[in-house]
Amino acid sequence: MAYLGNFEGTGFSKIDSQRFNGNNSSTQFTMRHNVSMPEHIEVYVENVRQDPFTAYTVSGKTLTFTGTPPTGTGNIYVVYIGGAINTTELPFDTNLSLKDGLNSAPSLYRHDQIKTGIHFPAANTIAMVQNEKQMFTANATNVQLKIRGVTVLDANSSGINVIGAIKDDGTQLSATPSISANTQLALNCVTAHAIAADAVGPTEIKGNAVGATELNANAVVGDIAGSNGVFTHNAHTFQKAQRARVESVTVAAANVTLNFANANIFNLTLNINTHLNLPTNVTAGQAGTIVVKQDGTGSRTLSYAGAWEFPSGTAPTLSTTASAEDRIDYVVVAANAIHAVATLNYG
Repeated sequence: MAYLGNFEGTGFSKIDSQRFNGNNSSTQFTMRHNVSMPEHIEVYVENVRQDPFTAYTVSGKTLTFTGTPPTGTGNIYVVYIGGAINTTELPFDTNLSLKDGLNSAPSLYRHDQIKTGIHFPAANTIAMVQNEKQMFTANATNVQLKIRGVTVLDANSSGINVIGAIKDDGTQLSATPSISANTQLALNCVTAHAIAADAVGPTEIKGNAVGATELNANAVVGDIAGSNGVFTHNAHTFQKAQRARVESVTVAAANVTLNFANANIFNLTLNINTHLNLPTNVTAGQAGTIVVKQDGTGSRTLSYAGAWEFPSGTAPTLSTTASAEDRIDYVVVAANAIHAVATLNYG
């Protein structure tokens, strides 16, 4: 048997209206809706209702006045009264109720297309769409934030998962109002299980990323200190041998200048008579050794700048035998004063 009664509605109903601006010239105006008879609309000009039988005519969406409306902003007013206008646009200030929940996948959208709006992709799930791409979805257990349909944040009762790198405008995360120089992570915010094994390595922390201004005296404690980590502000007893780098310098010029920032121990081979200048980067407290070697010819001499201070003010006379070795031990006591003692003729 055929269905009897009204068919199920596919939209909403509302009484619509529209304003036009008169210019004392135009007599025709384009309406928003098709109108079949003049009496199906109310037309007002300067707040005076017009006679539908003599003041204007209609043809589809065209409204034509028999006279010329005066100039004014919004001074022509049309009310569509020829029955409610069918529309897919939710009327202003209207609450929508879906009886018995969502058992299918309806959509709410504007202007007859789902480019931008709200729809329900599955039962008990709501989604927001912009330019035909999902921006947000939510159900009873999960919330997702998306950019152009790609999920960038996924939240449920277990926590929040951010997919991809955390960025602001596409560059590295900067000191924004939410993350500033004064922002601190709360106690236990980052724990052992939050950082996977090998998650932080040389490729994740660039050179000079953590320096004296970023890491204060008590910033790293606990596991590192308990594992015999070395801190410059603490005293340490070493259980194993510690070795210093040795810098070798072959002298072939009348003057030689050592760089005390490079090493504490130097091997100095004399290929010519030379003069030992005041080193660069001299800092009080540095101590070390200079092993002076004659080349295969021997008889090379070494003189000293005034900053090199020997016992009784007498500089040593080095061994001159070919390949002979002498040793000068030094302690820097000031930027221009190096105490030194020579021990001669090794080997």
